Amino acid sequence: MKKALKFWVMLAGLAVAQSFGKLQVKVVRGDTGAPLTGVKVMLTDRGGHLKTVEVTTGAGGEVLFPSLEPGEYILELRHPEFGGESSVVQIVADKPTVFQTSFEPGGGDSTFSVRDTRLLIDTKNPTEGSVTKRDRDFLDRQLTERSLQGILTTVPGMQRNSMGQTHVRGEHKSVAFSLDGVAVPIPQASTTSQPIDTEFLQSISVRTGAQDGSQGGQTGMVLDAQTPDDVDPFFSATTRVGNLGQVENVLKAGGRNEEGDFSFFMGGKLSQTNLQFEAPEPNQQTLYNRGNSQSFMMRMTGRTDMDTLSGTVSYQKNNYQLPQTQQNYDAGVRQDQVDENAMGMVSWKRKVDENADLLMAVSYLKSTQRVRSNGVFTPWVGFDPNISAELADSGLPADPTNPGSPYIPLTDLVIEQVQPSMVYNERYGDRNYMSVGMNANFIRSAQNVNLLDPGGGGGLPGGDVAFATNLERRGLTAAVYFNHTFPLNDQFTVNYGLRAETFENGINVKTGQISPLVNVAWAPNDRNVVRLSYNRSFQAPPLELDVSGQTVVLPQRLSTYELSYETQLSDTLTAKAALVRKDYKDQVDIGLLILNSNVPLYAPVNFATARYQGLELSVNTHNPIGWNGFLAATLSEARPLTPGAFATVVSDYNDHDQRLQATGGLSYLWDNGLSVAVDGFYGSGFPQPAIPQYQAVGISPYGITVERTPRWLANFNLQYRPEDDVSAGLQVLNVFDSRPLLNFYSAFSGTRFVQQRRVLLNASIRF
Repeated sequence: MKKALKFWVMLAGLAVAQSFGKLQVKVVRGDTGAPLTGVKVMLTDRGGHLKTVEVTTGAGGEVLFPSLEPGEYILELRHPEFGGESSVVQIVADKPTVFQTSFEPGGGDSTFSVRDTRLLIDTKNPTEGSVTKRDRDFLDRQLTERSLQGILTTVPGMQRNSMGQTHVRGEHKSVAFSLDGVAVPIPQASTTSQPIDTEFLQSISVRTGAQDGSQGGQTGMVLDAQTPDDVDPFFSATTRVGNLGQVENVLKAGGRNEEGDFSFFMGGKLSQTNLQFEAPEPNQQTLYNRGNSQSFMMRMTGRTDMDTLSGTVSYQKNNYQLPQTQQNYDAGVRQDQVDENAMGMVSWKRKVDENADLLMAVSYLKSTQRVRSNGVFTPWVGFDPNISAELADSGLPADPTNPGSPYIPLTDLVIEQVQPSMVYNERYGDRNYMSVGMNANFIRSAQNVNLLDPGGGGGLPGGDVAFATNLERRGLTAAVYFNHTFPLNDQFTVNYGLRAETFENGINVKTGQISPLVNVAWAPNDRNVVRLSYNRSFQAPPLELDVSGQTVVLPQRLSTYELSYETQLSDTLTAKAALVRKDYKDQVDIGLLILNSNVPLYAPVNFATARYQGLELSVNTHNPIGWNGFLAATLSEARPLTPGAFATVVSDYNDHDQRLQATGGLSYLWDNGLSVAVDGFYGSGFPQPAIPQYQAVGISPYGITVERTPRWLANFNLQYRPEDDVSAGLQVLNVFDSRPLLNFYSAFSGTRFVQQRRVLLNASIRF
């Protein structure tokens, strides 16, 4: 009763605090015992989150980490002349931990010793089976495409569609975003922007399943992004230039005071290109598809022995042209879109007692999208003049040079989201901890859509104005949850929880769900673990995409079953396999409002029932120097089973169903700072739905059939860092200029081809 009273008093707003530990690292020369300066120190927790970046020992050979949460960490130290080592350290609350080691001269970067077993996997965590971790070293050294979509493509279970959006395990987008441990809203609309540019991230963890009670809302995957923190003062500048008019300029700065109780990080980026998106026809890729973007972020953190207060602001703006078919372009179509995201977040963490803490946070996101067009739209291209009569009988333009009646979309969309959250954590011993929390998302969506049809013959009623709406909607999602993890014995660890959620769209839907979950880990030893999980989840549809204001689009409900096995094969090599099945009720998807068109107006879709099943495999290496690599493969099937709201027909498979996808990469880092990497991608192809009119007359534009089109890509990355503060490199995406079809007049994304070869030269300096 006493503890329960204490908890509810704290939820009412009583000031409380968080318990931290300290780590002091000391490095000396093995031959003289003198302090060794210039040793790089990297600290990683068992969740794979990088706690510091490029901190070096000073004149005393020491580094101090003043505010660390209790637990086990991997400590890596490297020196270009004396070698390096890895060790496991234990951080205890309210008690300093001292780690001292000696380096022998002449070791160089090629000498790297492991003092203790490197804890590359967490065998005692039941919810870690579907987590993939990517740090800054992976992004800079191994990965050629550093966009968020490029990072996610390296994760098992991911499918990347033709518009650059990422689908996870059969779901359309469905992304939850956590920044430095705090949930922040993510744009719900089909936008190219995200809450924060990956350029400013230090590491990212991607969770695709086996969730605990704290995770809800967008349930497909949870992105846990970390920004640099506790860094030595620095300023860096990077520039990248390439073909297709590519230019990127990036500035970053960060630092901390001597006491370690204040730190900051900030960055800005400007970029432009002559090929923002691929045109919907092959070999017509520079008609009207330029783009430019600006992004900025800043984070500040203050600490005491009792408190951590953090604030983050971020802004992104993308301006880009939308390419059309050759027919539409010749007819004068010019279409432009602007996407903006402004995000702010404040979090406060304080101590309750030695084993408990409370985190309170609030985040805000304003997303805007503006589309303007001045021309003619028609989905029908590539007609054979000999079949004009058949086309006319089908209600299609008989003359391919006459695109028919124009559809001119004018759209303005503003979405504001306010997301408060609070969680109370309490620890009862090793592997035994509980959390209780709440979160909500208040959403305001204001949308103005006008679809003009001046010719009056385009198949839409209304004459000059075929369709118009001015819709403002306020919606709410809210949840409370309970989560408990505890050991049954030395080998079995159980996580169970309960999440109660509610959703209302402000017009015609008000519903909710109580979702149970259970995750079990069996670890026969420290290097092997089998995990079994069942998750019931609930996901609200995007409010802003219902342009009618009356369509009843229901929340998605699903049950997820997962069996996985993870093993640490050596001190540098891990492997994982997972079997997944997801059963959907009212599956949420997003499709074009005007089916098979290039008009970028989207509408929500419900499939009454759907199913996803897949087998996922991954292998990752973790070498500080020398060889490194990764492999991720997915064999899967995603298909709707019965129709639902706005989806009156059901195709055999979801448009992002791809049976086999594999990505992999290999890199090598020499002692002199030179690294070379290659990575590749293979996809067996997305389904190409047959358009009835084309089927009836036997048309095959561009020689395309409605069958899946396999594709493979290869990328190359060469980087040279002779000193810590200077680097240069070369990146080539799609080395062999492979141009296969992605989608052919999909109702979800139109016709798209793989982007052509891109080359980038980069140079960076750091002070």
